Amino acid sequence: MSNLGFMYLHGLGITKDEEAAIRWFRLAAEQSDPYAQNTLGVIYETGDIEPKDLRIALDWYRKAAMSGYEAAQTNLGLALYKGHGTQINFSEAFHWFTEAAKQKSTTAELYLGLMNKNGEGVKPDPIEANKWLRLAAEKGQANAQFYVGQMAEQGVGQRKNIEEAIQFYRQAAEQNIAEAQFNLALLLEKGPKDYVNLEEAAKWYKEAAEQGIVDAQLNLALMNEEGRGVTQNIEQTEFWYKKAAESGNSGAQNNLALIYFNGIASKPDYQKAAFWFEKAARQGLKEAAFNLGFVYATGKGVTQNGHQAVFWYTKAAEKSHRDAQYALAEIYFDGLLGVATTISKPHIGSSLPHNKATLRHKIISASCTKKDVGYLRILFKPVFGLRKPQKKGITLRKPILVNYIFKEMASKRMSKRLKSGSC
Repeated sequence: MSNLGFMYLHGLGITKDEEAAIRWFRLAAEQSDPYAQNTLGVIYETGDIEPKDLRIALDWYRKAAMSGYEAAQTNLGLALYKGHGTQINFSEAFHWFTEAAKQKSTTAELYLGLMNKNGEGVKPDPIEANKWLRLAAEKGQANAQFYVGQMAEQGVGQRKNIEEAIQFYRQAAEQNIAEAQFNLALLLEKGPKDYVNLEEAAKWYKEAAEQGIVDAQLNLALMNEEGRGVTQNIEQTEFWYKKAAESGNSGAQNNLALIYFNGIASKPDYQKAAFWFEKAARQGLKEAAFNLGFVYATGKGVTQNGHQAVFWYTKAAEKSHRDAQYALAEIYFDGLLGVATTISKPHIGSSLPHNKATLRHKIISASCTKKDVGYLRILFKPVFGLRKPQKKGITLRKPILVNYIFKEMASKRMSKRLKSGSC
């Protein structure tokens, strides 16, 4: 009877008739045919033929699983794991995955690996997790290949092995697993030098970027900007920074703003620069806050506003941004931007002194560290000095200094201090 149901379902030798197929499957299922029971479970779970009903699907899966039918055991485990038609029950899901794995179910092996890895329904056991994931990975299961690569890279459940990590990441990447494409690219770009291959790294960043991996978009932009692994291409740089920026990546937003501010791709567009600086600054990126302070201080792309300049410089200074602290010291010490008469002292905690004598000492000490005017020349430049990645392995932009500087002011100030013997 289940064979007749199969023939009607797929139109094999007879006219396709889904209603007739379900009728024959139901007759067979009621006579304890596990194939028919599992098939009915799939029909009710997907809702492709009958109205979707996860509770009915669960009942049919359970009946077939109790008969030892491997596909139903796997499906029942998945339903219990995901809470389809019932509450999530990791312990029972683990039981049915174990039963299915005894019959070599690749999906069950994958989930046994994940549950051991994550401590779901069982105590975390990285060695056991590695064993099950490896079994699935060696059968070509793409997600298992990714996780084995991850564990090999991190040394979890096994000794750290970069060569093996690259091997499994590549297998998963070739099956279009975006996270594997990204991790593979990171190792090929930033891993041990024996494995570095910038051309292949750029290729996999692009694959991951096209699947929406924001960090891959950022790194691909960097490679295009710097001409590493690809021919330098500012249009592609702007394109991928914008993709990542639109997804909310603050580093990309700041970098995109710098492209507009510096006129790297075309003429400077200060309004667009200010827009993206503010997007990043409002996410708490101190470099963007410093840059936005500069924009308000100079009136580039916005109406010049001393109070807004101080506000954003303070945001950066509170996060220990040295140049923002120094810029504030200059503003308060010399009454720049018309704010000194309305703001009596800076309010940025202990990172910046509050009296004029100490301010003078701080300014002189910081200025004389370099023994020339170079340090003063960067006080009011937008810079992007973020060194630590927001997520593991993310490459972020090296400092790019805007060519707009207060040379005359800085030179006179340093000259005066040198003549007075302050350094």
